[in-house]
Parts: sequence; structure tokens; C-alpha cells
Amino acid sequence: MLQGYVLSQAIDIASAIVNLAVEANNFELRSTLMSFMEKDQFDGCPTKNPLIHLSNFLAMCDIIKLNRVSVDVIRLRLFPFSLTDRASEWFLNEEPNSFTTWEALSRAFLSKYFLLGKAAKLRVKITSFSQRGDESLFEVRERFKDLQC
Repeated sequence: MLQGYVLSQAIDIASAIVNLAVEANNFELRSTLMSFMEKDQFDGCPTKNPLIHLSNFLAMCDIIKLNRVSVDVIRLRLFPFSLTDRASEWFLNEEPNSFTTWEALSRAFLSKYFLLGKAAKLRVKITSFSQRGDESLFEVRERFKDLQC
């Protein structure tokens, strides 16, 4: 019973991306394209560079040309497949119909993940990392792994 409820709730979730009109007949993005995007996913960890992710994503999108399909449509529809973990959760929690252009989506992504000084602060935390007196070796290892993700 609960499983059916959860499924019906999931179906009601609206996407943060507005599906733009496409002039092409029989338009579809094949699963191979989505798999292609999933090979270089951004997970939202502080040590990952969102600018590099966007650069790689755009390079992959630039090789995709479909007649009568705008660049924005391709980028908007493929971008969710380039995210995983924390970044995917961020995207799923964005307001429904928030993004109608690639510019708006990329701006929101960068404002979330590219914070100036974030890398510098993380570098200081890692270089000054030490075990606390009450921590087990396992706890220290887990805390250090959290800094690295």
C-alpha cells in the first residue's frame, strides 16, 4: 500500500526544467546520449570543479546536432543526466518549471556550486586536519573522507 503511495507521489513531481517546444517530428534523445552524459557526472562534492564539469558538458553537447532542435533544448534535457548524488538532489529540489533557458540553469548551477573561497577554505581544513582526542581511527578516517568528497 505504501509503495503505491510513494509511486503516485513520485509521478506528481514536476521537473525544474520547462520542456521547450521542438519543431522536429519524432524528437527523442536516445538512451545512448544519456549514457554518454552519465560517464562524466558531477556529484556536488566541494573538491569537484563545477566549471570543469560545465566545460565538459558543453563540449559533449556541442557534438550533438539535431535538425530543428535548439541548442537550449538539448542542453536542458541532457543536463540532469550529468548530475549524481548531492548535485542530483539539488536539481530535484529546485522549484518546478524554474528553468526555461540554458543560461538560467547554468547560472543557478554555478551559484550553488562555484563559491569563491570555498576551495581555499577546504584546502586549509585538509592541511590542518588532525585526530581529535576522543575520536577512534575509524571516525577520523570517515571525517577525512567527508572533506575529500
